[in-house]
Amino acid sequence: MLAVVSWKCDCGMNVKAMYETGGTITKLRCPNSFCKVTHIVDGNIKEIWINDSTGWRSHDWSDLIVSSKDGIKS
Repeated sequence: MLAVVSWKCDCGMNVKAMYETGGTITKLRCPNSFCKVTHIVDGNIKEIWINDSTGWRSHDWSDLIVSSKDGIKS
């Protein structure tokens, strides 16, 4: 199933991620290249958007993934 999560990073960047649920945990870094904060998404990333002065726009997310692994929920 697809889901969407959004957050505001500590650096102030607004991010939305569409992901597929189901046992994968993806850790990704902030799209702001100067920011070192990482975020955990409870699924497999399908799309990322960032909000800038022009509104929400799609962002290349392949270089943002720090790790992706199967998660076991108890």
